[in-house]
Amino acid sequence: MTQPALSIITICFENPKELKETLESIYPKYQPGDIEQIVIDGSRDNSCQKMIAPHRWIDIVVHEEDEGRYDAMNKGITHSSGRYLLFLNSGDFIHPRCDLKKIIDRLYKAPPEHLFYGDSLKRVGDTDFLYTVPREKQKIDIRKGCAPSHQAVFFPSDYCKTNRYDTSLPISADTKLMTRAFQDLGSEHLNEKIAIFSIGGASNTWHSLAEVIDHWQQRRAARGYSALRYSPKLAKSLIKYSLMRTLGPNQYYKLSLPVRLSLFRK
Repeated sequence: MTQPALSIITICFENPKELKETLESIYPKYQPGDIEQIVIDGSRDNSCQKMIAPHRWIDIVVHEEDEGRYDAMNKGITHSSGRYLLFLNSGDFIHPRCDLKKIIDRLYKAPPEHLFYGDSLKRVGDTDFLYTVPREKQKIDIRKGCAPSHQAVFFPSDYCKTNRYDTSLPISADTKLMTRAFQDLGSEHLNEKIAIFSIGGASNTWHSLAEVIDHWQQRRAARGYSALRYSPKLAKSLIKYSLMRTLGPNQYYKLSLPVRLSLFRK
């Protein structure tokens, strides 16, 4: 049997509505034999399983409790058989204009140890903001925050099987893996909008000063900075936290994202 070009790994946890929307965005792009769809369900109930049941096109479903999202994503890596992996979790969407068939052809022909990435849309409420990233690898700087969205990166599966998500970093393990992957592998921009994802999850919304400091420490560890060198980021995070409490997360991101994203386009 021919190895699929791509395994799409989707994790969920007691959020059937978000999972349904994610799978409905993938299904029109699904290509049997070329794409493998994996769902890792860490729910303690059957809410997601009831939603999954009619979707007989899904290749692999694992329903068991896990130790968090990165443990679930590692399980997805273990069960995958595709040449490349795309992590599109419940609540994320394939961009409707993404030419996944063309991408699949690229993945079949790609040299070993080469990753691909594209642009994405960041969704705040009912507003989408286009997030474009540099085409040239030398301009990608994950440690400074100039990097593709995790949902828009196609990782070589062999690389992920030997470089798993660090579950000791429950917020920033994806940053750590991407940092290492862009250092170790060749890369190529696909000139495609890959994914749409919502802002406001655990990694970008804080509920206390303790969370601000904890997330800063995890990001620092993921990027390999000393506490002193990364201290300006803590100051920025504290200002961001204060503004989010004043304006509300949605209004904060609607005001700040256009400015931040315009800087990445320069």
